[in-house]
Parts: sequence; structure tokens; C-alpha cells
Amino acid sequence: MQPEFSVNTSFTSVFNITRLIHNEFRSSACELTLDLDLIIDGKHKPGSHDATLKAQKYWVENVLNQCVAYSIYTTAPTTLFETIGNQLMFCPDEPDDFILLSLIHAKLNAIGNGCIVVSAATLHTDTSFGFNNTTVGNPLVALPDISEWMGEKRYFDQPWWNRPDGSMFDVFCEEGDDVNEKPDIFIDLISRFKEDDEEPSKTENSKSAEIIKPNFKPKLIINEHFKPDQD
Repeated sequence: MQPEFSVNTSFTSVFNITRLIHNEFRSSACELTLDLDLIIDGKHKPGSHDATLKAQKYWVENVLNQCVAYSIYTTAPTTLFETIGNQLMFCPDEPDDFILLSLIHAKLNAIGNGCIVVSAATLHTDTSFGFNNTTVGNPLVALPDISEWMGEKRYFDQPWWNRPDGSMFDVFCEEGDDVNEKPDIFIDLISRFKEDDEEPSKTENSKSAEIIKPNFKPKLIINEHFKPDQD
């Protein structure tokens, strides 16, 4: 029996990120290389692969790039992050290279939505002393599920890294909050690319490298449901 037909391609991009690790800011220049499987199964309409590839590329270059990543368990003051213009990435542990790559790999799979699958991802940073990290297969096994991440009472069924929108954080549902009144944290990616467009759809005042932020200021609330392993 022949294996299922697929088309493989690769994608390499560079981005910059600022990470808060052990109460120290670390600015890193990063190179990301992806091995991508284009799933040809008749379930996706013509143009969907092209639009999905553009959405994945756009997320890396315009959402991930220049973001600030930190663990939700940090002991450092985070009120400054509510006022800065950078995108924020909430992490389930200190955002070292392995955790960062696992989150990126999972998010790009989610954006791929079964149309484009990241079979392997490699991350090199200029702060990794010459070492690279590569993830192969399903990165979700290295990350908490939604119950561990947000608890039993929550706004969404999946953590941000397993949702196909462009957002990179979640909001805790506190006592008395209505789970049906969901915060506006989604960043729409797929609809930015029409099947016959060569570039992202733009409004009259938009810019090619605009920062697209949700209409919500995140507030850090320590989650007691999931605790990273402590050495």
C-alpha cells in the first residue's frame, strides 16, 4: 500500500524576540527553519494552501517578531507589559529555546489547520552558544492542555498555541466571570489573505508590517492549576 501523497517544502525566516528569563531580559536574534507537509487530500479548496502558507509566514514576521515572551509564573513585576506596544507571548514555563520552539511549532500547526503541517522545526538563536533545538512530530506533548493551563473554568476550549488565530496569550476566567463573554484577544490571520491575492488585504491606513494587537490589555493572574517542574 502506497503512503498518502503529500508535497513537502521548507521555510526559513529570521525574527527578533525579547524574553524574560529568570528575572532577566534577554534579546535574541532568531532563525527558524520549518519542514512543511502540504496535505493533498481533496478536503481543502483550491488556494487554501497558498493562503495558509502566507498566514503562517505573516504570523512569524509580524506577530512573533519583536514580541515579549515571559512565563506566567514569573516573580518579576509585569505591569509594564500592559502598556507597551509589543505583542505579548504567555508561556507555561521560562521561555528558553526549547519551550519557545515548542510553542512556535504548535502555533504554526494550529494556523495550518490540517492543510499545512509542520513536520519538524529548528530554532537557532544568537544567545544559545552555538546550539540548535529541533522539534519533530507533535509538540503538544511537551505543553500543558487547556485544563492544566487555564483551569476547569475558562473562556476557550484550546490554549493559544493550539488555536488557528494569531494571538499568543490567554485570559484567566475569575470567579463571577461569565465564560460566554469572551475577551477580544483573537488576531484574525486567514481572512487577511484572499485566494487570488498576492499580498495581505489592507485597509487604507494599514502598513505592510503593522502590529496587529487584540482589543484587550492582559492582566497577569497566577494559575494554580499547572506548575512547571522545579529542579
